[in-house]
Amino acid sequence: MDPRSQHQNREVAWGRLAEQLDGRAARRDHDELNTIRQDAHAEFRTWTWCGWRDEVKTPTGVKASMRKVLAGRLGLVI
Repeated sequence: MDPRSQHQNREVAWGRLAEQLDGRAARRDHDELNTIRQDAHAEFRTWTWCGWRDEVKTPTGVKASMRKVLAGRLGLVI
């Protein structure tokens, strides 16, 4: 372990703090986006998952791949 000066230690600490804050901001943004998506779709649709197939069906009978639904690509269904 090579000794560092107080200035180098401070730079490392600020860098770690910035990484932590960026990570928290990214998680918060991701959670907000997921909440918005969930609220937008839960208001108008209820989903039924067919356990033996990889698809979901809306009450109106429109079907979509579970992979697309989980990825948020619902343009074909809506």
